[in-house]
Amino acid sequence: MKITPIITLLLLTSATAASAALPADGYYRVKNVMSGRYVYVIDNHGYLDWGATSADLNAIELWKGHENTISDPASVLYFNHIEDSQYDVTAQGTGIHQIIDYYVKLYEIRSEPDTYMLYASKSGMTKYLCDGERSETQDRGVLGDSGEGKWRYWHLEKIETSGDNHFGITPSLEGADGWYEPFYAAFPYSFSSPGMTALYVSHVDAEHGIAVVKETSGTIPAGTPLIIKCNGVNAADNRLDIGGTASATLSGNCLKGVYFENTAHKHYSAVAYDAATMRIPAILADGKLGFVTSDIKLLPRNKSYLTVPQGCAETLQTMTENEYKAYLENLPPEAGIDSVTAEKSVYDVYNMLGVKVGDTNSTSNLAPGIYIINHKKVFIGK
Repeated sequence: MKITPIITLLLLTSATAASAALPADGYYRVKNVMSGRYVYVIDNHGYLDWGATSADLNAIELWKGHENTISDPASVLYFNHIEDSQYDVTAQGTGIHQIIDYYVKLYEIRSEPDTYMLYASKSGMTKYLCDGERSETQDRGVLGDSGEGKWRYWHLEKIETSGDNHFGITPSLEGADGWYEPFYAAFPYSFSSPGMTALYVSHVDAEHGIAVVKETSGTIPAGTPLIIKCNGVNAADNRLDIGGTASATLSGNCLKGVYFENTAHKHYSAVAYDAATMRIPAILADGKLGFVTSDIKLLPRNKSYLTVPQGCAETLQTMTENEYKAYLENLPPEAGIDSVTAEKSVYDVYNMLGVKVGDTNSTSNLAPGIYIINHKKVFIGK
């Protein structure tokens, strides 16, 4: 039986009494006690082969620097207590039980607060996760299963909205009206810092190069790609409250996202960028948020991007629904349906807000007015 990496994700433990204190369900960062390096989940491939006593644990990387974890969703692990000392551990849209139908056991190291080892055992064999680098000076470490002593010890740091172990967004785009970050994470969240705004794209006008943006609020569902407007450049000013229950999945969102961008260790967990159907968030020449083509090879992890139809304009400006409505109203209308349907028998019909209201086979039920057909403004009358 092969145990995939994210089992790996944290099979760390030590043998202490069954009465040991166990962590509450929640979101944590995990740091190796000996090296000070933190766990990052960078893909969902790997195995632990009991028969061959071999393992591929390269889905997990270890890095020094608590400051680097603050804005990185790959360092956020959710511990879910199942029963006894068993836990399911999830991150980046995947988890131990999801991959291998197996839970890991977690035990407390009583001599050190909030410190544990996780292990898996089968047929009399036990595997402990450790920092396999065995060096305290290097920034980067690798996950192993043969370390001894405190190389097996892992400190669980609960993520909270206040204090040093928070999660905050570090924006990568500075526009004329503020700072923005394309964001995609596997956990639900709301804004702890006031003044932040979550944006999504509700409609793409491919011909005119326009992306219509809308705001959403409340608890954001896990796995929702968004553009976050931030308060400033410092993550401490853009804090998230991780967790909570979202009321509903956001519908009509043209943004997408990926969790992984890993091509190392013969692991390929990445999505190639396609200039024909994808646009990347950027600040345009006028200082406003927009979307552009790019020369990148792979989509960056935990970032959002825009999906567009083939033939779309290379650069898209953003507009609110009201701005887009005003823009369409100022376009010269075509004479009628016949002027825009010559090449095709049936087209979808949209109102001035970009909402589909029918097709050209069923316009008799529509109120007289101006509609969008085949990317053109058309007057439909009785």
